[in-house]
Amino acid sequence: MGDRSSIGTALKVRLESITNANGYATDIQKVHYDDISMGLVLEPQELPAILLISGVDEISREGGCLRNIWNFEIQCWDVVEKTDSNMDTFCADVLKAIYANSAVGSRLAAFRDLHPSVYDVNPLQIDPDLNMIEQNRCYTVQVEVFYSSTLLKL
Repeated sequence: MGDRSSIGTALKVRLESITNANGYATDIQKVHYDDISMGLVLEPQELPAILLISGVDEISREGGCLRNIWNFEIQCWDVVEKTDSNMDTFCADVLKAIYANSAVGSRLAAFRDLHPSVYDVNPLQIDPDLNMIEQNRCYTVQVEVFYSSTLLKL
């Protein structure tokens, strides 16, 4: 398994930890990553859910290393009855899971534990839903994951 798939899987596992049992205010039912089909319909009993969508991976070379900036969209889906405040809490739980691996946010650099190649995670923005799609709420958290890989000598 390469760095990309390992990092994506580690991020998925981290997001799956967002449950009431782990102290979070949000109780995630499912995190979809690498299994998102076109036209995926989320039923009310499957919510709240997260769709982890892989974006552009920008690559540059510095010395014998590849420096990568990998963009992710983390779509936070919940039922239409949820308020803006509920959705803000959902997004805060996502950021706590990524950055602290804790519902109380006590370890601020825990993002470094995602994968040995990850050296930074940068939040870009949180987009609130302006259209209700399929009668659900959806906020999008955008982050950049910075990681490095060693070039193989051929």
